[in-house]
Amino acid sequence: MKHFKTRFAVDTTVAPEEFGQVTFYDAARKFGFVRPDAPQAADVFIRHDAVDAVSLPLLVPGTRVAFRARENPRKPSQMETTALRILPNLARAA
Repeated sequence: MKHFKTRFAVDTTVAPEEFGQVTFYDAARKFGFVRPDAPQAADVFIRHDAVDAVSLPLLVPGTRVAFRARENPRKPSQMETTALRILPNLARAA
């Protein structure tokens, strides 16, 4: 059995988890934006494939989320989500 070397570098770094709030999500067009909690941070593009199917209907403006982001390969000036999870609304539980 031969071993082949890959010509492509594998990115093993994991982006830190950030927190923010959904500002827009269009379920029909399968995209949206999150405003990070970090001061003066630009909105992050929500990729529909970064969200599990159960959470998609819950993506409405104001929803608190945790996400990981990376540079968008098609638009280097824009960040996009690679993973997104909805945070529980603690105000509702009280």
